Amino acid sequence: MKFRCPCGHIIRDQTDALSYKAQFVPDEDEEADFDVTVERIEAFIIARESGNLEEFLHDLFGEFNPTKENLTSILFELLTIANRSARFIYECENCGRVFIQKHSEYGHNVYATYLPEDEVRHVLQSQRKHPS
Repeated sequence: MKFRCPCGHIIRDQTDALSYKAQFVPDEDEEADFDVTVERIEAFIIARESGNLEEFLHDLFGEFNPTKENLTSILFELLTIANRSARFIYECENCGRVFIQKHSEYGHNVYATYLPEDEVRHVLQSQRKHPS
């Protein structure tokens, strides 16, 4: 995906670990998403302990499920699918304008945009990779 900022800069989202992209979960949705995550992990543990892991994985993921031998892959998928309320934020690397995904409408993302009032930039960068 890519789109043009009003300043003319092209914002691209075609790879992982972008320093100008972030995800957020609205506070109103955080608890519900967390509950779903905990319920799915609990169901996974019960299925694994009872010998029904293959059936559990098929029911949850369908034909393209992670292999039952790869615990890391299973946990990654369980945590990823439960984050259903997450939306995206992008920061223009040129002007600092922030695009916050409001919702998707007819397959197109709707963003609210905000211009910074000062010169602070790179607000979405990792604090681990880029300590201040």
